[in-house]
Amino acid sequence: PLFEGQIAYALKDAPSAAALGDALSKLDKDAALALLEAQIGQMGQIPAFDWTVKKESVGKLKALRYGLAFKKGSGLDPEVVSKLFGKTLDVYVAVEGTRFLATFGHDAKANLTKLAAAKPVVPSGSLAETIAATRGRDSFFHFDLAPLLSLIPTLIKDQKVAKLAKAEIGPIPLYGSAGGDGTGKAWSMDLTIPPTA
Repeated sequence: PLFEGQIAYALKDAPSAAALGDALSKLDKDAALALLEAQIGQMGQIPAFDWTVKKESVGKLKALRYGLAFKKGSGLDPEVVSKLFGKTLDVYVAVEGTRFLATFGHDAKANLTKLAAAKPVVPSGSLAETIAATRGRDSFFHFDLAPLLSLIPTLIKDQKVAKLAKAEIGPIPLYGSAGGDGTGKAWSMDLTIPPTA
């Protein structure tokens, strides 16, 4: 059960997308690392990781590839890190059309190609419910805890826990939203834990 994820973010318009793509193509390693560290939350140098950054072609896309390797002595269990992330955690970012795309973790490169080719779909199930519940806010997040249950036996060796992880229980959604008051005076965030969770 290796860690992975995908992000597709709709940009304002074609000129905005072209400008972002051009900026990404001009980033050198130092600037790319500075940008990444700023995005992580102004943490400065990240002592637990060794980072590499390079430009890479992924199909027709011009991408940046960030490679994260956990340092020895970082305080993380090397066996758990290896099971979840492999030798390195890869992050690919690119602009395709009017979307900013990012993939990370297991099969990040292949997933970037698939994400670029994917057609928009109508959300359904618990994701559709989250979108409806957070309508009118500036942003939202949706997180399903159910897939995490499959990780538990990897981390904890216990028969009862292993049985729980194999149970078919359906989605366990958590969601939240964030937004301003429209006047620039207040910004709020909320977290919802539905009864099913």
